[in-house]
Parts: sequence; structure tokens; C-alpha cells
Amino acid sequence: METKHNETATAHEWDEMRAQWAVLNRKLSNEPLVDDRHIRESMGKRTDWIGDKVRLDRAFAPLISAMLIGFYYVNIISLGLLIFTLVVATLSSIIDHRIYIAKYRTLFDKDLITVSHELLRIKKMQQAEFFWNLIILLIFIVWFGYDTSSHQATRSLNDWMPWIFGGAVSVFYAWRRHKKVQHTNDNILRQIKELTEGETSQHASTDNL
Repeated sequence: METKHNETATAHEWDEMRAQWAVLNRKLSNEPLVDDRHIRESMGKRTDWIGDKVRLDRAFAPLISAMLIGFYYVNIISLGLLIFTLVVATLSSIIDHRIYIAKYRTLFDKDLITVSHELLRIKKMQQAEFFWNLIILLIFIVWFGYDTSSHQATRSLNDWMPWIFGGAVSVFYAWRRHKKVQHTNDNILRQIKELTEGETSQHASTDNL
């Protein structure tokens, strides 16, 4: 009788321990094992240069616009090119602010999984923006070169060389900035993947205890 009583008591104790482990596991599964607030703040600081770069580029916009208006008044470029450039520059400034400044400003207020999903969407928007900017830039270069050389009776390759060179430099600058932004995005996505996979592994090991 005493042996049977001891076995019953031991089984009851094991049941209580398993119940306590289950409660502990549920609490752990509902609590992040790592406080990612400081991590997200650090990630946000790593993207600050993107907004600063866009603001710096935007600071030159009034000067470039004034130059183009001056070119128009001395009959170097056409009214069509002037209007095209000013409209495109305005739209580009609005889009750049949205996907390079506004999006990053609130991105890291969310949890890491949401940050990862949002950042992937931002990358796609930036890639599309770069593609269309490249096409618009090439149109501008060809149009500008045509207008500035239209007063000449004949056009040789030498007449186009300054605009070809300027276009190549502009395209390289735009490509370089785009690649640097994407490199920053990819590094953050890689870090988020490592952190979230590590946290998932910790939860899995806790559940197996």
C-alpha cells in the first residue's frame, strides 16, 4: 500500500512539474527573448545617410532650374525641354522624399519581421524609380544635346561628345547611389534574418525542454 501511495505521489509531482513547464513555455513564447528596440534604432541610424544624400541633391535643384531658365532665355534650349525638365524634377523630388525619407522615417518603429517586409517593398519601389529616372535622364541628355547644337548647320560626333560624357557621368553617379542604397538595405535585411532565425531557434529549444 505504501509503495503504491509513493508511486501515486511521484506521478502527481511529475504532472505538476510538467504543468509548470507548460506555463513557463507559454510565457516565454509570448515574450521576445531579445529586446530589439535598440537593434531597430541602430538600423535606423545606418539609413540616415540616405535621407541626407537626397536632401543634398535636392539643394542643387534651384540652381540647376535657374541655369535652365537662363539657357532658355538666351535661346540655347527650347521651351519644351524647359517645361519637361521642371515638371519631371518636381515629380522626382516628391517621389524621392516618399521612398528615401518618409518611408525610412517610420520604418523602424515596427517589429523586425514587419521591418523586413516593408524594406523589401521599399527596395522594389527604389528599383522602379531608378529605372524610370534612367530613361528620363537619357531623354533629357539627347534633347539637351539636340537643342544646344540645333543652331549649327551640321552636327558631327565632336558636337555630341560633351553631352555623351556628361550623360555617362550622370548615369554612373545615379547607378552608384542606387547600388549603395541597395547595399545598405541588403545588410539590414541580412541582419534581421539572422536575428529572427536565432530567436526562432531559441523558442524551439525552449519548447523541447
